[in-house]
Amino acid sequence: MKIGLVTVTFNSSSVLDDFFVSIKNQDYNNFKLYIVDNASSDDTIDKVEKWDCHPKILLKNNKNIGVSSANNQGINLALNDNCDFILLINNDTIFEDKLISKLIDAHIKYGSSI
Repeated sequence: MKIGLVTVTFNSSSVLDDFFVSIKNQDYNNFKLYIVDNASSDDTIDKVEKWDCHPKILLKNNKNIGVSSANNQGINLALNDNCDFILLINNDTIFEDKLISKLIDAHIKYGSSI
């Protein structure tokens, strides 16, 4: 199963290092990271562009369109890439190495509608 991880950035530079470590340490690797930036004015874009540990798509908005609209952009990108599931995740979170695999295991065990 291909997973799309969608995160929205806006002047998020100070939290991205921990977020990227969490992404890098995932034990499930069939995912793509979709980063939608809402016109950051700090070095968020530089950090995102320099990070190359996992496939990612960066969409740069010319203005801040809000979190929900930016999430919708990321969702559409993931759907166009034929992702089976999409996880919206804040980039100011640090999460365990098995986050994605546990979610997939739960889907397999309990099922869900698609």
